[in-house]
Parts: sequence; C-alpha cells; structure tokens
Amino acid sequence: MALFSMPRNKAPGPDGFPVEFFLEAWPIVKESFIAAIKEFFLTGHLLKGFNATAITLIPKVPGADQLNLFRPVACCTTIYKVITRLISKRLNLFIDQAVQSNQVGFIKGRLLCENVLLASELVDNFQAEGDTSRGCLQVDLTKAYDNVNWEFLINILKALNLPPIFINWIWVCISTPSYSIAYNGELIGFFVGKKGIRQGDPMSSHLFVLVMDILARSLDLGAVEGRFVLHPKCLAPMITHLSFADDILVFCDGSLSSLVAILDILDVFKKGSGLGINLQKTALLLDGGNFERNRIMAASLGVSQGSLPVRYLGVPLMSQKMKKHDYQPLVDRINSRFTSWTARHLSFAGRLQLLKSVIYSTINFWASIFILPNQCLHKLEQMCNAFLWSGAPNSAREAKISWDILVGLSITSVVRDAIRNDDWWIASSRSRNPVILLLKSLLPPVGNLVDFSWHKAVWFTNQVPKHAFISWVTAWNRLHTRDRLRSWGLIVPAECVLCNLVDETRDHLFFACFKGSGFGVLAPWPSAVMAWAFWASAFDLAF
Repeated sequence: MALFSMPRNKAPGPDGFPVEFFLEAWPIVKESFIAAIKEFFLTGHLLKGFNATAITLIPKVPGADQLNLFRPVACCTTIYKVITRLISKRLNLFIDQAVQSNQVGFIKGRLLCENVLLASELVDNFQAEGDTSRGCLQVDLTKAYDNVNWEFLINILKALNLPPIFINWIWVCISTPSYSIAYNGELIGFFVGKKGIRQGDPMSSHLFVLVMDILARSLDLGAVEGRFVLHPKCLAPMITHLSFADDILVFCDGSLSSLVAILDILDVFKKGSGLGINLQKTALLLDGGNFERNRIMAASLGVSQGSLPVRYLGVPLMSQKMKKHDYQPLVDRINSRFTSWTARHLSFAGRLQLLKSVIYSTINFWASIFILPNQCLHKLEQMCNAFLWSGAPNSAREAKISWDILVGLSITSVVRDAIRNDDWWIASSRSRNPVILLLKSLLPPVGNLVDFSWHKAVWFTNQVPKHAFISWVTAWNRLHTRDRLRSWGLIVPAECVLCNLVDETRDHLFFACFKGSGFGVLAPWPSAVMAWAFWASAFDLAF
C-alpha cells in the first residue's frame, strides 16, 4: 500500500499528522482512511482540507534576506500525498515512452551521469584557439515548478490520449490547493493557487518532465526545419540539448543566428507553458578561446558570458582533463557534511549509516563520471575514517579497525569497484578474513556444509544498525573487553562483566559465559542474530 511505502521523518502538512501517526493508529483510522481515498477516485472530488498546503521557505544560500533567495517547498497532507502517489505510479507506467531520452530527471532507468559524460564530450577542448564552431547555452528557468500553466499541462495529458477520468484526477489535485506560509512554527495567511505545481507533491516531478518534453520536441523541430545549426558532434544521432528536470544545456554551432533562433524557441515555449528563462543566469559557452568575441556575443543576446569549468548537476563541467585542484569541490562538500553532523553526538552505528547513505552516494556519483586520483581518494579516506571513529573529519583519534578492511574508500581498484557496486564489506570468500575464520569455526564439518550468505547474518534487511555494528566490531575482536583494556595498561577488573568468574575475553563473553547459555552455542549463526540485544547490553557495559 502507498502509505506504508512512504518515507518517514518528513514534515507534516497543515493538519499536523505525519505518516508515522497513521501507521501507529492504523487499526483505528484504517477504514476512514481507505474510505477517503476511495471517495476521491470514485467521485473526483477532494475536500479542501486534504489539499491544504503549508509552504516552507528553504534558503538557497547562507544568510538569505530576499524572497527570491528562498526555495518554496510544499508540505502536503498525508492523505493528499497518498492520492498523488497512486496517480504517480500510473504516470510512471508510460512516462518512459512519452518523454524523449534527452531528459534523465525522475524517470526510472535513466542515469544522471550519462548526461554529464555526454556534456563533457561535447565541450571537450572548448578552450583551444580558433574559429567558433560549437556553442552551448546553459539555460536557467525562473521558478520553474511555480510557473507551470495548468491548462498547458492538461492539454499535454489530453494529447497523450489519457482517460478523461485520469486527467480529471490530476486537474482536481493541481487546481484546488490552498496555501499558508510556515513561519517560526506557525501558519500565516491563506490564499489559493492560480498556477504552478508543488515541490513536495509526489506526482509533480512526472508532470514537470512532461511539460519540459514539449520544449525538447520544439528544439528538435527547430533543428529539423533548419532554424538553427546543430553542434558538429550532434548530427547522428541528432542531439539538440541535454536536460535534467529544469537544468538544460542547448547545443548548436555557436553562430549568432542559431543562438537567436534558440532564444526564440524558448520564448514561444514560455508563452504556452509559463516557464521563462532568467537571462542574467543563462550562460553562453563558445569554443575558439576568444574571450572578447564571446563577451560581445553574449552581450548582444542579453545573456551572461560563461567560461569553463561550470557547475553542472553538482559536478564541474570541464573542457580538458581534470587537475588536482578540480576535485576540491568534492572534498569541500564532504567536509561540510561532516562538519554539520559533528555536533549531533552520533553513535558509531549512526555515523556508519550516514557514511553509507549520504557520503558514499556523493562519492559514487563522482566516481561514475571521473577517475578519482589516489591523492583525492586518500584524503576522502582520512576524513571518512576520522568521522566514523571520532565524529569529526579532522580528528587524529586512532581507528579500531584498519580502513582497508572497511572496503569502500581504499585507493585500490578493488575498492573503486566496491564504491560503484555499493558493496561495503569484504567478500565472504576471502579465507584469511577474520570474520570468515570466525564463521567457519561455527560451521558443520567439511562435507556437510550449508550454502549460506554469511555477511547477511550481520548486515541484513531491517537489522538494528547498532547491533549489527557491535557484531561486526566483535567479529574483528575490537570490542573493549576487559582483557583488551588491561593490555592497554588500564586498571580494571579482569573478571567477566556478566558471570564475574572467568577472565573476560571476547570468546568467553559471547561463546562460553554461562550467563548467555540460554542463547545456545551460537550454531548455526542465524540463531545468534537473535541474541544481538543481549550482546549489546554487554557492549554497553564493556565499552
């Protein structure tokens, strides 16, 4: 069901009821909730309260003090998001066939890195001196989501021959919202919408790419009709532009006539869709290496003069091989993330989750486009290692386990493959791995082996991160058991923290202590997974 697959910890709508409320109270609200959803799809009517929206203003830059420096994000009610989530699933069934391949935003199976790689190829060697034969217009749309013309969007849906009832559902959802501004924890004002689709609405991204597809087809038609000349590398197959949502790069031969024709096409698109370009933020990139000529050309068109490298989809767009300093934005971005998390007093497991879900996705994106040099990887390795074990990216605190064992950011090709495959842990086939040696000691004798994915016994779906992390540290014998504390010269009792009879070691604590006999001898291993909570209590005492 759509409700149960929705993300948690999201801001609620004006009614104050987040997803978690409905999940916890499901036995009570189930019938009423389902009845409300069915009522909409049967009658096409949506209660005003369901479509009420709180607008939260997110600053685009630090110290934002003007309205245009804030990004409005819509906080919709949970019932509305379930409705539009169901509609979005229907849109997703055909949107891949409806939208041209130039658009990679919000369409399953299309990769962001493909556009970056192709754009890098098309601007390659732009700095070389000579005549202008290639041009690129980096288009910036003004408040794209907020300016979509509703009637224009509905006409697109009709042109796709969608069922009238389906089109009516979408029309009711986008045309009947009411807004209040969330300010200092309170809702201020009340007004109705006249245009635009909401960032925060589950179906908005699909609707927006349908609108942008009209621009894509208009540019292609302009090239076919000879209104502008193609980039010399874009003849076969014909490529007029690359797009990720509202991030657009339009390519041509760089002549004034071609650029004027492209701007005319954009102006016609604005009249229908409501999406106009911001000339001050739209940049012109030309090859030939003639700065003055490029400046005059940009001024005559009313756009800004651009120069490579430029930031495109979060990475630098280069005309030549990247140098050491070109990777600094990646290091700075990772460092800023770590710095923002330092004051949160996160546990080891919490820091591990952030590394896996946030940091590695960023590094993985860069690694899918560029060959990260060893120096850059080593710096990232140091920062990640320091953050994992101390909570700060520049700490000199000693790690409990070598970073090379934490497959992910080592400078070897094996680790690069691990990053690309989102695989963190050493393969279970490595017989010299201490984790594998530990697991093998628990296996039946040779000849009666059972095929089992052992790493999943620790890192399995829905595992408790803290318990999994404790188990993993224990397998590497890095737990602060009393025998290890005494080996470091600390004055602590030697006896087991649980039975107080035998010297405490890892093997005794988890495999031999009679206090844990209720959990068996931990064979087979999956039975031991159920004992992590018991082990966690011992960890809290021993750490």
